[in-house]
Amino acid sequence: MAPNDDAPKGKPKRRKRGGGRNWERKKLGGPKGPPPTPQLKVTIRNIHNADLNGTVQHVGDRILRKLVQLAGDKLNTPDRIVLQWDEAGFRALAEADEAARKLREEWKSKQESDGKNIDTKETSKEGEVADTIETTHSNDESSDLPSAVVEGMEHLTIDNPPQDEPTIHVRALYVLPPKKTKRRGEKTGCAYLVLTAPPIAARELDPDAASTRSGKSASDQAPAPIDYSQDVAKRRLMIQRTLEALIKTAEEDAKTKQEFSECVVLESLSGKTWKPRTDTIRRDRMEGTIEETADYKAFFEKSEQEKEERKARPKPAPGGGVSSVMTSASSSINNGGQPIAAIVLHLRKKQEEEKKRKQGKSKPKEGNGNKGLPNQTDTKAGAKKVRGGKNKRNKKTSSNGTSKPSAGVKPGSG
Repeated sequence: MAPNDDAPKGKPKRRKRGGGRNWERKKLGGPKGPPPTPQLKVTIRNIHNADLNGTVQHVGDRILRKLVQLAGDKLNTPDRIVLQWDEAGFRALAEADEAARKLREEWKSKQESDGKNIDTKETSKEGEVADTIETTHSNDESSDLPSAVVEGMEHLTIDNPPQDEPTIHVRALYVLPPKKTKRRGEKTGCAYLVLTAPPIAARELDPDAASTRSGKSASDQAPAPIDYSQDVAKRRLMIQRTLEALIKTAEEDAKTKQEFSECVVLESLSGKTWKPRTDTIRRDRMEGTIEETADYKAFFEKSEQEKEERKARPKPAPGGGVSSVMTSASSSINNGGQPIAAIVLHLRKKQEEEKKRKQGKSKPKEGNGNKGLPNQTDTKAGAKKVRGGKNKRNKKTSSNGTSKPSAGVKPGSG
């Protein structure tokens, strides 16, 4: 039996979220714009000499800037790739490290001053150690750190490259300078850089070329995705060549001059970097609109007014007591004209009910109170009978604890 083509074939199957036409369009860069530019995280290990490279600023001046400059000189001749050092980002890292170092020094000086007041012997030993350290630094030629760091910096210039040349943006993600420890001696430092390729420019598809390929007019067919694969591949190749230039520069310096303290450059195993913000992302039309509404402004004005009223409110009397706000339990508005919370009203209602219940227990019962109860004379008579009965029982018992013989029974018989 031949199948009927006119019969409905049921509901179409839903597409998977991970694939399909939309995924291909997003991969190649569809109508939403070009894909994000490639990035690469670079690790610089084995930074020695804590005396010269003890801070983030010294590491940047003596190693990072020079390394980027020499690698850029190698790339600029054959490949025409320019490396641009992010000076603003590195300055922020250096300032944060300097502020943290000052805080540590202040804390140490405070601890030392507290220790001087407690024990005078320990302070004398610390003074002797400080004198020996000063004498060793005075005899050392490398103690002049500023001159050693600034030496050769006047010839180092990193200018903004022209716009027509491909530029790799180099930014210091974070820097850990080397330091000296009491147990392990000198611990090597490391630095992490991020290489960012130039952004991919958005392109528009030529409608005439699309119509000639498909044989249909541009209005009849859907917009075809734009292929940005070549642009992405070019930028990845630029980043790979930059990494090779950095590695080669560090290896050559380790064999000859050792200006970079025998550091090693390699690609980071963890490539976590920040996501670059592209200008093609459209801002949400509802973003930032709540701050401009009248209700939002009135809410903040009301909150400020409540703060002022709270400050001007008189302080409660010492020892506590019932405030004027608590007396108005039946009303849902306090003296200031503000509504009282529902939980407060509920608690006040419970307190009133408990108070009424206690008052009802303390009052005497109304109506025929003597109904069902014995009269006063009856109670007295009953009490006399009880007392009399107790006396009769007491008379029957003798003083030695033996009971008296009953009437009609002679003593000694039986």
